[in-house]
Amino acid sequence: MTDDDARPAAAAPDLRTAPAAFDVRTVPADAPPPRTSTRRTATTPGPAVFVAVGALLAATLTGCDAADRPTVPSPAPSVTASPGPAYDFGPQSILVELVELSRVPGAAALVTREGGMSWFGAAGRATLGSARPPRREDHFRIGELTETFLAVVILQLAAEGRLRLSDPVEAHLPGLLGGNGHDGRRITLLHLLVHTAGLHPYMEDPDSPYRAFDRRLAPADLVRLGLAHPTDSIRPGASYRHAHTHYVVLGMVIEKLTGRSYAAEVERRLIDPLKLTGTSFPGARRTLPAPHGSAYSGTPGGLTDRTELDPSGLGAGGQLISTLDDLNRFYSALLGGRVLPKPQLARMLDTSDGLGHEGVGLTPWEVSCKAPLYARSSIIAGTQVLTVAAEGGGHAVTLFVNADGDLALGPQDDILELEFCGRRSPGRPTEPS
Repeated sequence: MTDDDARPAAAAPDLRTAPAAFDVRTVPADAPPPRTSTRRTATTPGPAVFVAVGALLAATLTGCDAADRPTVPSPAPSVTASPGPAYDFGPQSILVELVELSRVPGAAALVTREGGMSWFGAAGRATLGSARPPRREDHFRIGELTETFLAVVILQLAAEGRLRLSDPVEAHLPGLLGGNGHDGRRITLLHLLVHTAGLHPYMEDPDSPYRAFDRRLAPADLVRLGLAHPTDSIRPGASYRHAHTHYVVLGMVIEKLTGRSYAAEVERRLIDPLKLTGTSFPGARRTLPAPHGSAYSGTPGGLTDRTELDPSGLGAGGQLISTLDDLNRFYSALLGGRVLPKPQLARMLDTSDGLGHEGVGLTPWEVSCKAPLYARSSIIAGTQVLTVAAEGGGHAVTLFVNADGDLALGPQDDILELEFCGRRSPGRPTEPS
């Protein structure tokens, strides 16, 4: 089957957790399918965040050459704050429970429903030592959710005929991938998109210079960190392992094809057309745009403030800064069909190339009522974000937590179950204890 064929979206596998920024699981192709669970394991990171869905086909720019014509989404409808439905022990109580049980400084969630209905809630503190709670308009780093934006740009370029997902990396970046069993002639763009290329996750290394977030690192530096390790796969496509290194290479491909930085392409194709006014690439800026709270990492000595850092080590797939509203707006437009043509959106939701673990920049997410949901989550640099959206539906939630430690499992599941299934998690109490 060619990359241009419309491929039906695969049924969501028994998969519970969208991979987080430090998730470095290696899964062989012949491994059994992921086991269904109504709980996350205690070691699996990932906050509860939902993202909205709904809308129409992408438009294309007029008045420019075909080779330079990006697929441009139409602006998402505005979302206005209005009361959500009445809940029995609702999401605000669950947020309070999440903060108290997880012992994190603060958390916030935004629910968006079709028709402009929305609900925002917050608990705890935006910054330690301050009484201010997290706010709906606060900016924060979204880490791995950036991958969805880059994946969309790659799929738009494919729809425009400027690349094929079956292209080897060598065709676009000669000589970049080699040594330690890596071969850019065999690794394709699709392998990179679904994390089956076998590149080592540079974020895993405890002595990696990226971890200090105190120096500038070029994309080529990050790729070299990954190539310093033997390949994680007997051949490209044979096993799954999430690695930011894959999307660093994709960012370089975007720059080579378009003559513009990956940040500029995401801005002109997605951020500007969708009016994501709170979303930006930081460039060399260490600070967050105002307003913002703080971000905290757990260390043996307690919580360490990670709000300001050099973002270059996060790579092309991890640098974006955004807001709750913008994430709901983006994922709503994407899953609603206003960002990609139908064949490319179907390819994005298809998990077969990702060996049942993820599609292209999105991961199936399971709840008890079997609603078709797709997600992206991240734990990075003192911040946790998860976005989960109903396929084509217009129902979304984004949950943000301002610390990167383990979260209490029950409240996370409760928010998703309540919003998508209308009840708390099976086996959980329906009233506060």
